[in-house]
Amino acid sequence: MDNNKTTPGLRLLWGLLIMLGFAGLELTTGAMLGISTLLADGLDMLGHSGLLALAMTVQIVAARLPDTARAKTEGYGGLAIAAYLFIMAVILITTGGHGGHGGHHGHHGHMEAEHAGFVIMGFAVLSIIIHAGTGKLLYGGKCHPLVLGACVYIFSHTFMAIAMFGGGLLMAVTGFHNMDMILTLGIALFMGAGAGKLGHLSYRRLKQAKK
Repeated sequence: MDNNKTTPGLRLLWGLLIMLGFAGLELTTGAMLGISTLLADGLDMLGHSGLLALAMTVQIVAARLPDTARAKTEGYGGLAIAAYLFIMAVILITTGGHGGHGGHHGHHGHMEAEHAGFVIMGFAVLSIIIHAGTGKLLYGGKCHPLVLGACVYIFSHTFMAIAMFGGGLLMAVTGFHNMDMILTLGIALFMGAGAGKLGHLSYRRLKQAKK
């Protein structure tokens, strides 16, 4: 991909397709094997996808909107994605990391904890590559401020993926079943923090639009 010729909109489209594909892979695998960590991370990837879709929409129409209308679009859209992330985080936390799919108890019949740990490690490696690569792809374009917020949030998930790899390794070595639940709750807390940051950014854009 030529960095000098690729438009911000096209970069966002590539990022969106990558995130949607990874979300589908995680949700499908998590449901089949009963690994709640993958289900939780898949939901987070859907949040990433929603943010990228919003950013792409804003990026495309930004040139046609007056400053006030553009700021309001960013503000309300960002609050909507922040609300989604927050609601998903609350659901994961209140279900104790089970996500409605049986959590770590549910995967005993499908996969031993040691094997599940290796699966989580594999997805963590993919997540590190995807998030770091997508972050770099988006940073390479001259994007709108909301797009920059998406870049920051997506790139920051690389560190969550590193923690996910460590948890998967511990699970594979020790057979510690509850690690699946702990990782799920960790992802939920990360989603909540991301929702807070995005909500704050969006609120500031709305305040600027009213001035």
